[in-house]
Amino acid sequence: MQVLLLFPRADAQCNTLERAAVVGRYDLDVARSADAALQSFVVRQHDVVVVDTRQGSDVDAEAFARSAHPTILNVSVAWTPHNKTHVPLQFDTQCL
Repeated sequence: MQVLLLFPRADAQCNTLERAAVVGRYDLDVARSADAALQSFVVRQHDVVVVDTRQGSDVDAEAFARSAHPTILNVSVAWTPHNKTHVPLQFDTQCL
């Protein structure tokens, strides 16, 4: 399985996901910008893409998804809220 992390900066969350991918023996790519992530995605067609959209991140996840959209056959998106109240993950699956 190929995993792409789009994190503008290395921090604890990014490092934890990187370690998990290594321990799980997944192929891992880490991009620091949406452009770099898109270039990597077009070439490798990752199975899982994690985009950091926390406060302070300048990544526009929706724009990235729209840019990658023409190359995707199956899309599964998990959106997490940005506030501190607990809300379960919301899944949206679309087959193109």
